Amino acid sequence: MRHMTASRLLAFGASGGDTRAWLAHPVPAVRGAAALAPALARDPEAVRSLGLLVRSPRAFGDRRLYEALVAAACARAGDPDRLYEGALAALPYALRGAGVPCPLLGPYLRRFFPAGPVPGDAYARAFAHALAGEEPLWSGARRAAREATFAAAGLPGDREHWREAARAPSRPYTAADLLVLEGHQAVRLQVGRWFGAGREDPGLPDAVVGRLAGWLGPGARITVHGPLSFTAEAAGPPLPAEVPFETPYRPGFPWFRLSLVSALCSRVTVRNWDGARVWEQRWADGIALSARRDLGATRRTGYRAGFRLDGDWLPDGASLTAHGRPR
Repeated sequence: MRHMTASRLLAFGASGGDTRAWLAHPVPAVRGAAALAPALARDPEAVRSLGLLVRSPRAFGDRRLYEALVAAACARAGDPDRLYEGALAALPYALRGAGVPCPLLGPYLRRFFPAGPVPGDAYARAFAHALAGEEPLWSGARRAAREATFAAAGLPGDREHWREAARAPSRPYTAADLLVLEGHQAVRLQVGRWFGAGREDPGLPDAVVGRLAGWLGPGARITVHGPLSFTAEAAGPPLPAEVPFETPYRPGFPWFRLSLVSALCSRVTVRNWDGARVWEQRWADGIALSARRDLGATRRTGYRAGFRLDGDWLPDGASLTAHGRPR
């Protein structure tokens, strides 16, 4: 059963099988299927795995699997704060599918606002702010699904309410008002700090490439390949075997800077030459899609990182301007 697929593992878990051994599998869909097993509903490792997996919507080819992970994470997580980054990751995809109420937004609404529309803590207030600011959520085309989803959660579906709920409390801030983030949302919520341009700035893609070029210096070659895709390549020391794209704030250069850029990407591919072997690994929404692959022998040293900026998160029409030209 070493090569168990996600679909087979779902059936195995549903029949009462012990899926704990697959919680460490390198493929996210397999880890997710293992964590969904009813027998692991109270297992701390499985619950933690669910909270991490829901941060990466595009790591799963099957949307239904991702929806099941969201439902299970919201039902099993002990504290809503563990769901905050997953809730932000799901927002761009809310109300897009046929499901009504929306299976990506509804579980988070019920979990963050169980007592009604008044935010109970800093994470709920921050999520209210994100709801109010997610422009596509309030488009007329999504009105029916939006109203049905909010009504099913016992919450108002008007945008002004969520703007009001997101406003800071009149009392002084305390430690309880601080948000603790560890994944890509930690960078996205402070994108201006790292890249000098805000999320709504159409020049953000160029700002990202320009800032990365400055960080890496003249020894690196950055080439733009398309509206949102580019590569960074350098000879010399390779990247570490475990590139910390899941937690961008882990220190290290140049991988720390590359991790910051990866936080704004939907896809990342890294090829490493360590003087003996060539290695390749791919990520989606900050999560490795599999273990790194051995591509053969080499005497070369260095790395090439390919990035595709997240067009679902960037403003409409945002794109890189230097197509095909090295920087």
